[in-house]
Amino acid sequence: ARWRGQLDGGHLASESLNAKSIGICLVGNFDVTRPTQKEMQSLQALVSYLRQRCKLPASAVKLHRQINTKPTLCPGRLFPGDALRKRLK
Repeated sequence: ARWRGQLDGGHLASESLNAKSIGICLVGNFDVTRPTQKEMQSLQALVSYLRQRCKLPASAVKLHRQINTKPTLCPGRLFPGDALRKRLK
Protein backbone atom coordinates (compact mmCIF):
# COMPACT_ATOMS: atom_id res chain seq x y z
CA ALA A 1 0.00 0.00 0.00
CA ARG A 2 2.23 2.76 -1.28
CA TRP A 3 1.15 6.37 -1.64
CA ARG A 4 -0.09 8.26 -4.73
CA GLY A 5 2.52 9.28 -7.26
CA GLN A 6 4.95 6.58 -6.09
CA LEU A 7 7.28 5.58 -8.91
CA ASP A 8 7.89 1.89 -9.48
CA GLY A 9 11.19 0.67 -8.11
CA GLY A 10 13.95 -0.97 -10.10
CA HIS A 11 15.40 -3.03 -7.29
CA LEU A 12 13.82 -6.40 -8.10
CA ALA A 13 13.87 -8.60 -11.19
CA SER A 14 10.08 -8.46 -11.30
CA GLU A 15 7.99 -5.59 -12.66
CA SER A 16 4.99 -6.63 -10.58
CA LEU A 17 7.03 -6.66 -7.35
CA ASN A 18 8.70 -3.35 -8.24
CA ALA A 19 5.20 -1.85 -8.61
CA LYS A 20 4.17 -2.71 -5.06
CA SER A 21 7.34 -2.82 -2.97
CA ILE A 22 9.62 -0.23 -1.44
CA GLY A 23 13.38 -0.74 -1.77
CA ILE A 24 15.81 0.74 0.74
CA CYS A 25 19.46 1.00 -0.20
CA LEU A 26 22.38 0.90 2.22
CA VAL A 27 25.77 1.59 0.66
CA GLY A 28 28.50 -0.92 1.40
CA ASN A 29 29.66 -4.46 0.86
CA PHE A 30 28.11 -6.40 3.70
CA ASP A 31 29.95 -9.55 2.66
CA VAL A 32 33.11 -7.76 3.83
CA THR A 33 31.97 -5.50 6.70
CA ARG A 34 28.88 -5.12 8.85
CA PRO A 35 26.74 -1.99 8.64
CA THR A 36 27.60 0.50 11.36
CA GLN A 37 25.42 0.87 14.43
CA LYS A 38 24.37 4.32 13.16
CA GLU A 39 23.36 2.83 9.78
CA MET A 40 21.29 0.16 11.50
CA GLN A 41 19.62 2.74 13.77
CA SER A 42 18.71 4.87 10.74
CA LEU A 43 17.45 1.82 8.85
CA GLN A 44 15.32 0.72 11.80
CA ALA A 45 13.83 4.22 12.11
CA LEU A 46 13.03 4.39 8.38
CA VAL A 47 11.53 0.89 8.26
CA SER A 48 9.44 1.60 11.38
CA TYR A 49 8.13 4.83 9.83
CA LEU A 50 7.29 3.12 6.52
CA ARG A 51 5.60 0.22 8.28
CA GLN A 52 3.43 2.65 10.21
CA ARG A 53 2.71 4.82 7.16
CA CYS A 54 1.82 1.82 4.98
CA LYS A 55 0.19 -0.20 7.78
CA LEU A 56 2.51 -3.20 7.33
CA PRO A 57 3.31 -5.98 9.80
CA ALA A 58 6.92 -6.82 10.65
CA SER A 59 6.55 -9.95 8.51
CA ALA A 60 6.28 -7.72 5.42
CA VAL A 61 9.91 -6.62 5.82
CA LYS A 62 12.08 -8.77 3.56
CA LEU A 63 15.74 -8.78 2.61
CA HIS A 64 16.59 -8.40 -1.07
CA ARG A 65 17.68 -12.04 -1.27
CA GLN A 66 14.34 -13.15 0.18
CA ILE A 67 12.15 -11.39 -2.37
CA ASN A 68 14.17 -10.99 -5.57
CA THR A 69 13.16 -13.42 -8.29
CA LYS A 70 16.82 -13.84 -9.35
CA PRO A 71 19.23 -15.34 -6.81
CA THR A 72 21.31 -12.77 -4.93
CA LEU A 73 23.32 -12.67 -1.71
CA CYS A 74 22.29 -9.05 -1.15
CA PRO A 75 22.45 -7.44 1.37
CA GLY A 76 25.44 -9.66 2.19
CA ARG A 77 26.26 -12.44 4.62
CA LEU A 78 27.29 -10.00 7.39
CA PHE A 79 24.06 -8.00 7.27
CA PRO A 80 22.19 -8.58 10.57
CA GLY A 81 18.76 -9.28 9.07
CA ASP A 82 17.55 -11.48 11.93
CA ALA A 83 18.52 -8.85 14.52
CA LEU A 84 16.73 -6.15 12.51
CA ARG A 85 13.53 -8.21 12.32
CA LYS A 86 13.61 -8.86 16.08
CA ARG A 87 13.88 -5.11 16.76
CA LEU A 88 10.94 -4.35 14.48
CA LYS A 89 8.46 -6.58 16.32
